Amino acid sequence: MKTSIVTIAVLLALAAGIALATVTRPFTSWDQLEERSPDIVIAKCLVTPGMAPIKEGVVPNELRNGLVASEINVLSTLKGGAKPGPSTLTSRYIPRQGEIYLIFADFSTGACEALDSYQVIPLGLHFSTNDLAGKPLDEQVREALNLRLKRVREQLEGLQEERARLETGIKAH
Repeated sequence: MKTSIVTIAVLLALAAGIALATVTRPFTSWDQLEERSPDIVIAKCLVTPGMAPIKEGVVPNELRNGLVASEINVLSTLKGGAKPGPSTLTSRYIPRQGEIYLIFADFSTGACEALDSYQVIPLGLHFSTNDLAGKPLDEQVREALNLRLKRVREQLEGLQEERARLETGIKAH
């Protein structure tokens, strides 16, 4: 009798875990990501949910399964049927209000789902979609990725300078 109760409890726990789990895929390549993403859009984050203190035993909706729901405005659709205008982005990536993003997504539910954080690429506060107009999808994606790479390199240079200053400060004390 005890064995059957334990077995039932374990099966229920597994079923609940499976029901709440979200599927993640490891990053393989940009070509595969582009191919398996039904929609690719440029969007601006309008509102990131506030991270209010978590009450004991209560998980806010925006943190369930490690996903965050953010309000976005689709500026341009590079691939798929996503319509320009307001939507909700559900992702593990937490976008910053006011920033523009290249998003590899699925809009089949009516909202933007980009569950894995690598599907949301920050492009900064200013990005002109006019520069992409009329270009093939591969060029549009490459141009956005090049912009992000340039910004990452600039950030790394700044971090290396800060690291050197900090190391000097540590040695001086």
